[in-house]
Amino acid sequence: MKMKYVLMEYMGVEMPFVFPCLVTHSDFVTGFRGGYPGSTVISAGFCVLRDTVWTCYGDSVSLKTKSRDKDSDVLTRTFGISC
Repeated sequence: MKMKYVLMEYMGVEMPFVFPCLVTHSDFVTGFRGGYPGSTVISAGFCVLRDTVWTCYGDSVSLKTKSRDKDSDVLTRTFGISC
């Protein structure tokens, strides 16, 4: 299933978030920043999970930012099958 994602940085730590396509990237970031002022957007786009591998692609029109080549690896490492 296609989802959206945003990679945020807060206090020097990269944090990826995946959420439904019904939510705009900018609305998600606005809500996130309410609890974490000073956070910054690193990248954003769309993602798909196939088996245990995430694939990130595209861009966010509302944030005017793109996905990065390494975002797929970041999501796969972060949301691997073992927690």
